[in-house]
Formats: sequence, C-alpha cells, structure tokens
Amino acid sequence: MQQFTSISEIKARADVIRLNLMRVARKVGVAPSTVHRGFVEGRRTYGITIGKLAAELVAEEIRLRDYLNELHPPGRDTRQ
Repeated sequence: MQQFTSISEIKARADVIRLNLMRVARKVGVAPSTVHRGFVEGRRTYGITIGKLAAELVAEEIRLRDYLNELHPPGRDTRQ
C-alpha cells in the first residue's frame, strides 16, 4: 500500500474520486480545521491523523473499485 506523507497527497487522491476531504475527516474523528490547516497553511500534521485519513481514503477507493467491477466486470466488453 502506498505511504502518504502529507495532507496534500491525500487531498489530491481524494479529489480524483470526488471525495470531500472535510467529510472524511469528520467520519474518522479528525477536526476538519486540522485538515484545513495542514493543507492550506502547510502546518505539520501528525502521523496518526494522516494515517486515519489515508486508511479511510483507501477504503473508499477499494469500495468504488469493487462497485465499478460489479457493473463492468474485467475482461467483458459491454460496448456495442
């Protein structure tokens, strides 16, 4: 699994799947203001916070991947 080292990296990945990072923060019990300060102001964010956010982001990416694989199974071309 990829190691995240900053809020900016997590935000970039969340943006790709259109995931609201502040909502993720609330879901894992991290104050949205902590995420905001880490991203906008570049303040140091502790590893445990980054770990919680990263774990939730990866879980959401996997959930989305599994959902899309159900709709469009690999190896089966559904285009007509």
